[in-house]
Amino acid sequence: MTRSTAFSFNNPKTQIRILQWNARSLNSNGTEFVKFLSEMTSPPNIICIQETWLDESKEFEIDGCFDHIRADRRDRIGGGVATFVAIGTPFRQIDLPPSTLEAVAVEVFTDEKSISICNIYHSSQENDVQVFENILRDLPPDSTPFLCGDFNSHHEMWGGKKNDHKGLSLVSFIEENGLVALNDGNITYRSSSGASSVLDLTITTPDIAAKCSWSVVSESTFGSDHHPVMTNIAIPHLFIYRCLAFLGNRTRTFMVAIECDTSTPR
Repeated sequence: MTRSTAFSFNNPKTQIRILQWNARSLNSNGTEFVKFLSEMTSPPNIICIQETWLDESKEFEIDGCFDHIRADRRDRIGGGVATFVAIGTPFRQIDLPPSTLEAVAVEVFTDEKSISICNIYHSSQENDVQVFENILRDLPPDSTPFLCGDFNSHHEMWGGKKNDHKGLSLVSFIEENGLVALNDGNITYRSSSGASSVLDLTITTPDIAAKCSWSVVSESTFGSDHHPVMTNIAIPHLFIYRCLAFLGNRTRTFMVAIECDTSTPR
């Protein structure tokens, strides 16, 4: 794709907008998706795509406004993950070891702690909790983990209609590591037969969860069978004020740091 749209991004130091979506082929469904992005008032800083269906012969860019890293499936058709990062968003790629999970990760730097955003497609039937433990272990220890993607797991914790073995394993991982799922029970997947479920999850720490708003883009699937999901993370910013204290006949200068939520224009 050639550059044709000027995106206007929010300041990644004060708010991070993360959009996740199982595309079920970017070549087939990417054009409509990019049109949707171009019409957004505040487009995402980070886009995490699952089921890219890309390989070495296929490229996909978003109007030249995003850097991207990707991991294509090599042994068969389908699968693959790609994370797009808006130019100007400070980040670095995190190297992950081989796994039955299809995943890529980036560390995004903010005014507070960095956030490690891991984009996951869990297509196998394996339910070993260790695969998630391995991912968590390989993220930077001083960074906040943020896991998102298509986990293909069912559990009542995130609004599922049943609990399956993969869901039970994932819940065990979440609880043992003190994490929370941001999902509010809204449907993220609709099959061609009309069946619906919650497969696309967003998992992070309670302190980051308290700064998040989470929503399903319900108006369209853009040709896929999954709805996109948007997470907004408000990053408090420290404003430093110089103050004067009058102590008798002496004047002292001191600094005050006030934490403010700058995600909403004033």
